[in-house]
Amino acid sequence: SKQYISADNGLSVPGRTLFDVGARYSTTMAGRPFALRATVNNVANKAYWGMPLLSSLALGAPRTVLLSATMDF
Repeated sequence: SKQYISADNGLSVPGRTLFDVGARYSTTMAGRPFALRATVNNVANKAYWGMPLLSSLALGAPRTVLLSATMDF
């Protein structure tokens, strides 16, 4: 569905569908819980208009890869 960008709904940008994927691997390291995570946002690298603030437009984020590791102490 459209996203309206003006108070009177006179201006709009097309709707969009984005796909994100993520994975997590949990194990132990040195006897402590340890997890690795990977996420890919906007897998298809689709160009789109986003609305970071009301009544403003910006190009949406391109494909983004996020990696993290956590360990409990």
